[in-house]
Amino acid sequence: MTNSHNDLKLMQERVDNFISQFEEGYFSPLAMTARMTEELGELAREVNHYYGEKAKKSSEKEKLIEEELGDLFLY
Repeated sequence: MTNSHNDLKLMQERVDNFISQFEEGYFSPLAMTARMTEELGELAREVNHYYGEKAKKSSEKEKLIEEELGDLFLY
C-alpha cells in the first residue's frame, strides 16, 4: 500500500472511532443525501443572487458564497 493510502485508512479509522462513541452513530444515507442536497441548494441560491438574474429580497439575510461552500464541504 502507498503511504497516502495508509494515511487515509488511519484517518477513516480515527473518524469511525470518534463517531462510534455516540449512541446515534452515523446518519442514514438518506438523511446525509437530503442534508447535502439542502446545503447545495443554499449555495446555488447565493450564486444565483450574486451572478444571476434573481435579486435578493430586502428581507433576506445576507450570506456569503464562501460560507455556503464551507457548509457544503464541512457537512
